[in-house]
Parts: sequence; structure tokens; C-alpha cells
Amino acid sequence: MKIGDTSGCLEIIGDNITANNEMADIIKKLARSEWNKYDKWKDIFDNESFQNYYELSEAENVKFNEKASMPESFVSKYLEKNLDRAYFFIRKLPCLYHKKRPNTEFDCVKGLKINSMYKVKCQICGRIHYMDDKSFSCVAWRSCIGAECLACTLDEDNAPNYEESLYNWEQDSLLLQNMDAQLARVEDISTPLPYYGGKIDWSHDYLLISYISDIHLLHHLKCFDNSAKRMIDQIVDQLYESMNEQKSGIIVFAGDISSKKDITLEFYKLFVKKHNFEKFKAFKSELNLLKTKKKNLPLEKIKYENKLKSLEIYLVIFKNQLAQWFDFKFIDNYKKRYCPNLSLDEVIGNYKMVKSYKEKHLPIAAENVLDELAEVARNYSKYEYRIKKIEQEIINISNKTIEYEKIYKKKIDDICLIDYNHELLSDIKDVYVVLGNHEYMDFPNVDSCVSFYTSELKNLRIMLLHNNFIRKNKYLVYGGTGFAKYDEKWNANNTRCCSNFTRQDEIEQTTKFEDGYSKALNYAKEHKLCFLCIVHYPISACLNNHFDRETIYFTGHNHRNEYIKTSNKVLYADNQIGYRNNNIVFRTATTGYEINPYGNLPDGLYKSTIKDYLQFYRCIGEDIGKGTTLYARCQNGKADLYVVKRRGYYGFFIMGQKDKSKGISIINGGVTKKITGSTDIDWICENFDIVLSKYLQVMLPLRNAQEKLSCELQELGLSGKIHGCIVDINYFHHIMLNPLDGTFEFYYAPSFGEKLTLDSFEAVIESSNRHRAVWDERDYKKIKSEFQIKSKKSNYLLGHISNNYLLESDNNGVMKAINKIQVVSRKDGMYGGSRKIGSLQRLFSGHVLRAFDLKLTESEQRPYRSNLYLDRKFVYRGTTYKVIEDTGCDIITAEELNSHSCRKFTVNELRSEIAKKNNDTYWIH
Repeated sequence: MKIGDTSGCLEIIGDNITANNEMADIIKKLARSEWNKYDKWKDIFDNESFQNYYELSEAENVKFNEKASMPESFVSKYLEKNLDRAYFFIRKLPCLYHKKRPNTEFDCVKGLKINSMYKVKCQICGRIHYMDDKSFSCVAWRSCIGAECLACTLDEDNAPNYEESLYNWEQDSLLLQNMDAQLARVEDISTPLPYYGGKIDWSHDYLLISYISDIHLLHHLKCFDNSAKRMIDQIVDQLYESMNEQKSGIIVFAGDISSKKDITLEFYKLFVKKHNFEKFKAFKSELNLLKTKKKNLPLEKIKYENKLKSLEIYLVIFKNQLAQWFDFKFIDNYKKRYCPNLSLDEVIGNYKMVKSYKEKHLPIAAENVLDELAEVARNYSKYEYRIKKIEQEIINISNKTIEYEKIYKKKIDDICLIDYNHELLSDIKDVYVVLGNHEYMDFPNVDSCVSFYTSELKNLRIMLLHNNFIRKNKYLVYGGTGFAKYDEKWNANNTRCCSNFTRQDEIEQTTKFEDGYSKALNYAKEHKLCFLCIVHYPISACLNNHFDRETIYFTGHNHRNEYIKTSNKVLYADNQIGYRNNNIVFRTATTGYEINPYGNLPDGLYKSTIKDYLQFYRCIGEDIGKGTTLYARCQNGKADLYVVKRRGYYGFFIMGQKDKSKGISIINGGVTKKITGSTDIDWICENFDIVLSKYLQVMLPLRNAQEKLSCELQELGLSGKIHGCIVDINYFHHIMLNPLDGTFEFYYAPSFGEKLTLDSFEAVIESSNRHRAVWDERDYKKIKSEFQIKSKKSNYLLGHISNNYLLESDNNGVMKAINKIQVVSRKDGMYGGSRKIGSLQRLFSGHVLRAFDLKLTESEQRPYRSNLYLDRKFVYRGTTYKVIEDTGCDIITAEELNSHSCRKFTVNELRSEIAKKNNDTYWIH
């Protein structure tokens, strides 16, 4: 290899000497950064000293302890040690290698070790990389780092023109009427797609809001023997217990706690005091836990390490037994090449599916030994996982211990309960309050009331919002009383407020609220913040019913509970307690922060950018990668991306105009599927409603059953996650539904591609207890007890026997369980069908259409092909047909020669099947 050589987009611009000198400088900087960690290094690796880890010499040890500059001799030690952990280290370097087939990661590491790297430049994006010769020549590189490279070929900085649709629908009243009824049914089981969205999961990249309004404490006194103290005590307890389990997020009080300032203030004081008491209990519990775990965790780690040593002996025994039939190095090589990150038992499960293994035709005895080896490996992985978890716990305990010792200036064993100081540890969440009209009754005017509560609540670390806003990292909270400028009936003339409060005063106050609201909303939009508006009065009274779709509203006052969450409006006014309701608890709202870039668009067809498409998927909470395939399709203007928005649903298409890329493809997440060679995207829009409606018609019964099963599972503390035709019970156990005949089955899947059918949910519980994942800490005895009570209800789906009819049938036939694990195809059968259904399930979870079967269309397509197939014969999956109709469109009609029955095919469908070369689909020449 020499300077000037190319491989796709890459060109060599520097030889070995140049590359290795520059790499040496880069590695030296990394080594210096590692050296300068000093004491921080010990916080990361709790039980390993820097000096021992890098085997420092005596002179180096002295320099490190003195925090002196890094000696040159440390660089080689740093490199040698980290190349042993190459999988992690290489990612810190500007090295380029092929991460999939043909995986050249180890070749790159070898190149670093023997100083045989080259300096290369990408001709697309201009990035500089360092590569070994095998990584450089393994493929003709289409891009150096995928999407980030290919994005340089497109100008996406200029916003697309979303001002005018490229297509306008002619309204079909009958179709619209049918779809209205259909969409109404869909709304009951689908996830609304409001302006804000995002991934709601363990990462906690979302906001929880506990909210309540209109408690009216004085009206509840009679229920507590007229004891204000007892009333406030019990209500605060109820409120605190009803907060979300994480006790995280923010708290919203939307006014009308009480008309007496002393009662209102006492309520807020006790609420904060309750928080501090709960914090004390947490301190007590955590202190005991720290002391106990500090003592017990190292012993527990030793116990599991001893178990690992025992299992290592068994692994050797089974490998030796297996050697008479099978060389285990095949599995080792398979793991190294294709799945280095998987555990051994997972690798064995995958390897048993490959063709080369099946062709060995091992005897049953060998299969049994391999299965036993996999079981030992599975337990080995569990114990390894447990040890890592213990090690992480030890680090966490150590860090927490240091934190406590810094706060209390004592060793952890010397800290006791009398040392507790809530001001040192208290982390009361953000509490936001707006005043209701009843709070003003003890005051002569609005200003005096606001001044009093601002001062008093500030001492409690509670924020009063009155026509002002608070900005946080990803959201902004604006609030105020709002008043009733636009309500001609219920206003200052007949509503309680401060003394001498006139209608003119009210109009002025609402105007101030409106001005503050406009400024806050504009600020939130400018800084791309999620906007929360807390107001006591209804939006109709204070904002003339002008809802902004970019705002999440919390209101009260009228005691008419209302909850709205649509694509255009999000309103939480459904926890107004009122005068008679004693169930005084918080409700919880949840929101993500990602914005739907198409949320403000009216129905239509628009040319879009890949950047906006990826943002849309972030909004619906799905990770589809960085868009590498899409950038490759659209590279250098070869194709354009379009979005169809229709009745709250979206479809995304790529249209190419040149050569092989000519035609329209539908985008399914991060991949595309060609549906037509025509570029008539108007025809796609004409049929969008029809195709959408037909898919929903097929999917609704399945989704109804899945949602009910999911709800029942979650009530038992199990997963309930829906994907494709599958509802997850836990990590290893699932429910598969058949959308064609309505049957379902429980099954245990130890690995992907294997399943054991179970005949009842009780069998699932027993299997779950026996085959639990190492991180699964559920109490299955309790789950079984709860299930037995719930299953007595006739409409309880989990109580049905496996393979009972769920969807549209009352058949109670039973299929007996198969007592042996079956190997099933990961591409066809149950998994293949589930993947296809999974794409259509996005209609419910993301309101996006990801499939477009042209045979579902109804309007006439304009011809675009000059080469016709009329009278030609072909074999399709073993059956012979003759084309009897071809107008040059995508759909052709063929007659089966044996039965004379007719069937429609799409041109792309035939081409795709013929391209597979399975010898069962081909043209007859």
C-alpha cells in the first residue's frame, strides 16, 4: 500500500512513519490524561491502586505520589496495558476499522502493536483516520463513519418548505365517516402523539408532575371532628403516599387550598415537614444499609467467586467430554468473529442455528453434553453478572460512605441517628404553587396576598408563581391565578376573591397574566424548552380558550374534572378535589422533552429532511439509529424524502429519480423498502387513507387483546411489553398471539430461536420461578396467589388455557403442551410474522404507517412501464401462473394454470422473490 491508494471514499495520505508518529502523539496525550487522574483513579477502581495496575517502577511511583509530571517511560506501559483491553481502548483513538463483517477490529489492534498503521482521509467528509492495511482494503468504503459522513453530502441546514402542502385530498364523505368511527376505536387503545414526546424508560429522560387543585380544606373539617390539625396531618399523609414511587419530578398545587391564610400556610408547612420526616426515615434506613453492606458485600463477593471456580472445573470437564465428537475451537472462533460481546451460553445457542453446525450431525450424546455445557455457562454468566453487580454496589457504598463522612465529619461506624440534620441532606423536589381565588379572601387586594405568600412560601423553599416563570434544564414553568376576563358568567361579579375586588381589577389581572404567558411561551419556543402552564382558572376564562399545542396546561377552579391529551391539546384539570370528595391524593402526569417537527403541519404531503425524520422518531421514543441507509439513498441528491401527514398519522417515503433508484420506497424505521418503480407520489397520497384504514381494520382485534393481556400482566407486576405478535411476561417468558385465527400460546424461550410451549399461566409462573433471570427479583409465590384470585373472573384472559381463541372466537379447544424445547426459525414462522406485524404496531405506538401493500389500493395507477408481461408464464412458490392483465402499472393479474383462479401480484413482489433464487419462483422463458 502506498500514498494515493484508494478504497471507496478513503485515500491514503500518509505512510507508516507519518501515521505512527502522529498516533504516538495522540497516545501520549491519553497517557498524560490517565496519569493526571491521581486520586480520582482510585474512586473508579476501588480495590486496585494505580501503581500496581500499571506496575510502576520505584522512580515512577515516587513521581505519581508527588503528583509530578508524567515520565516518558509511562507511555509504553499505558499502551501495553490498554491494548490488552483493546475493545475499550481503541474507541478512544481516531482509528477506523470495519465493525461488522468483515470485522477487522483485531487487525487494527495488531496494526497498533506492530506500528503498521496508515493515515487516510475520507473524500466525502474530510475526516482523518488511521487504519491497518486489512481494514483499509476489506471493503470499498461507501462512507467512513456512516450517517455522520454521508450527511455532509446533503444541505440540511436550510429548513424545508413546510408552508404549503404538495398534495390536497378530495374529501370522500363515506370514507371519512368510516375512518372517524375507526379512529375513535383506535384512540381507546393507542398512545396519543402530543407535541412533546420522547423515550419514557429507566433512563428518566422525562418529567413527572404530581398535581392537585381545589382541596378547600375548610369544607373537609367536619370529616375530622372539626380538628384542623388532625385534618391537615391525615391529608398531608395521603398526599405524600400518593406521590410517584420515585418521589422525583415536580409538585403542582393549582390553587384553592383554603380561604384562611393560617390554615393554608399550616398545610404547606406540614407538607414540607412530612418530607423532612420521610427524609429522616430514609437516612436511618440508608445508614443501617451502608454499615451492613460495607461489612457483608466483600464476603458475598468471595462466595460467588468460589462458585465460579467450581463452575470453571465443570466447563473443562464438559469440554473434554465433547472433544471426542466436536472441537470446541469452532465455537470459540465463532464467538470471536461474530458475537464477541455475547455470553458463552448465548453464543452456543446461536451457533447451534448455523448451517455448518447442523451439517455435522452430532450424536444425541454430544448434543446433551453441549446442552449441559451451555447450562453451566449460563450459570457462570449469572454468577459473573452477580459479581459485577456486587463490585458496583461496593463502589456505590464506598462513594456514599465518603459522602456521609464528609457531611458529618465522622467515620461511618461512628455516625448515629442523633447526628441527622435535614438541612444537610434534604433535597425536596421543586414545589410550585399558584393562588386560587379562595386564597385571596383573607386579604384586601391581590398585591398584599401575593406578597404574603411569596415571603412565607420562600422560607419553606416553595416557589409561588404569579405571572412569572422558572426555567429549568429542559423545561419552563409559568404560572398565575389567571382570573376570568373572558368569562361573562362566573367572574368577579359573583365569585369570591379579595375584598373590594372589581370586574375591572379582574380584567387588568388577566391581562397581566396573558402578557406574562406570551413572553414565557415565546421564551420556551426560542430556547426549545418543554412549556408547562399552571393556572387556577380554566383556559376559557383567562386565555379565551386559546390553547397552544406547545403547552401542557394544569388548571382547576370550576370543579369539573377534565383530562385531554391529543395531538393539539394537553390539559390536566382532572384532579380538582372540591367540597365533598375526601380522596385527596396527587395524580401524576408524565412528559418527555422531544418535539415533533411535523406537529404543527396541517394534513398534506411535504418534502422533508432526514434530520427532521430522525427527530420525529426521537419524539415517539424509538431509536432507529443515525439514518445511515437514508443518507446513502439521498446522497448527492439521488433521492428525496417525503412525509405524508393525514388525520394524525404519518407515512414516510423516499423517491428516487435516477436509474436503479428510480421509484418510491416506504421508510420502515431505519431501512427502506421499494414499493413501486413509479414516481407518482400523488397516487400514494390518493390511497393513503384507504391503506391506513385497511391495516387498522386488521390490527384492531389483535391490539385489543394484547392491550388487555398487557394490562393484566402489569397488574401482577410483570412486563406487559408489546412488540409484534408478542407480549412479554418477563425476560424468558412470552405470549405469542396468532392474528389469523385468534389463538395464543404461552412459551419459554431460553434463547432467541428456541421455545417451549406452556399450557397455562400457572405453568408460566412455575417456569419463571425455575428459570428466572439473575436480575429478576420478583416474588412469584405472591404473583401466583394474586393470579389465582383474579383468574376467577370469566373475562380474565391470562386464566385461559394456551391456544384458546382470544380475538373473534369462542372456541375453547386446547392444544397440549410440547414438553421439549423446539428450534424455530428466526426469520420465518412465529418470529418472522411477528416482525412484520411489529412494523404495523407502530400505528398504535407512534401513529406512523411503516408498510404499504399496493394490493390494498383502490384508485387506478397511471402506467409507467413500457415492458409488459402480458401472456408470459411464471412459477411463484411452486405454482405456475400466466399473466392475463398488465396495463404497465405495479399490479398485474395472473391466472393459475391448474385451477384457472386469478390472483394479483405486484411487480416488485415478483422481482424480490425471483432475486432470492430459491428455484421455486422464476419466469418461464
